[in-house]
Amino acid sequence: MSEKTKGSRGLLLVAAYKLIKGLALLALGIGALSLLHRDVAAEAARWIDLLRIDPQNHYIQSLLARIAKVDTRKLKELSIGTFLYSGVFLTEGVGLALRKRWAEYLTILTTASLLPLEVYEIAKRFSAAKVVILLVNIAVVVYLVNEVTRFAERGIHITRRPLGHLIRLRGHARSNCECCWPAPPLLLLPEYKNQSRSCRRPRGRRPL
Repeated sequence: MSEKTKGSRGLLLVAAYKLIKGLALLALGIGALSLLHRDVAAEAARWIDLLRIDPQNHYIQSLLARIAKVDTRKLKELSIGTFLYSGVFLTEGVGLALRKRWAEYLTILTTASLLPLEVYEIAKRFSAAKVVILLVNIAVVVYLVNEVTRFAERGIHITRRPLGHLIRLRGHARSNCECCWPAPPLLLLPEYKNQSRSCRRPRGRRPL
């Protein structure tokens, strides 16, 4: 498998991860808006009953106690926050899927900036799911930094390459077409190499 194919698959995996997160937050934000001016605790209890979940479960009781404290203002703040994050994640996902370089920089910046917060949340209350998410985000940052660095190194190599061609093509241009020397800079580049041979003037005759 070529290095380019591996890079493309890696970017698509990161794009899919970001799109899934963005869509999940979008659904959460829409759900929060739908609960405005409604009894959130009663709605939660109704869904628990529909899903046949034991309401006496310790975790369910803790969840219901937290939901009971949610008011309209908190729901608005939650919906605004989820919509903002959803927009960022969806932008990252679409940009990475289209292989846009700016999307890689944006993803590195936003993902790396959230890592300290994720570490704080783990230290505050440990959870295996939080650790997995943290490790995935670290892997995303490391991978994208490597991609950006590799692209920058390849760009430097490409920009330096024509200089060598200028040196090698100088004698070639002089020997094939003395009348056109010194040749315009574009004619010395590889993509214009064939154009330097198009002149049909006899050797030894220079334009006045």
